[in-house]
Amino acid sequence: MSKSVVDITGLTESNFHKQFMNQNTQIRDSKGSDCSATELSTSCFEVYTSMYDEIKSGYADGTREIWIIDSTIENGFRKVTEDEEISALDSAYDFYSQVVDAYVNSGDISKKIENAMNQLQLDLQNQESIRTSHNEDEDKDKGISDIHDRLLKAAQLWKNGYSINTNNLSSLFRKIVDNTVIMGLNT
Repeated sequence: MSKSVVDITGLTESNFHKQFMNQNTQIRDSKGSDCSATELSTSCFEVYTSMYDEIKSGYADGTREIWIIDSTIENGFRKVTEDEEISALDSAYDFYSQVVDAYVNSGDISKKIENAMNQLQLDLQNQESIRTSHNEDEDKDKGISDIHDRLLKAAQLWKNGYSINTNNLSSLFRKIVDNTVIMGLNT
């Protein structure tokens, strides 16, 4: 009974949330400012890969055992499958990928509004400054509009490379973060 839960999806989302918040708090505290888009994205992906590895390793060595309530079973409980846990993790990751995307882009919009008001005051003095500033802001925005898609792609690359890289998961993680998906989100 101590290993039983009502809902594997809720448990997984709660665990994902706790780990994600802890990582972001550590980043913020260590640098003294809010996380960048790259840091948030990397943190989200890192929580996913850590939880994925924990699930896969636990089932591979037989130490992972979670039970859920199931009214269709005679005793009312059944063991959760690896696929169910991975599916719950994928769902949590999809949700938090959307959260990161929305946070980064909504925060960026708020910054743009504040910057635009300040810029307007300056631009009243210099009309050419308006055109230059507007073009720079547009170029900056192009790289962050697809965070959710990038994070989902990172998860797929992780899944594809997991079984062939189990002895060097940190290298797989860095390769995905550095070379393929998350880089270029510095804002």
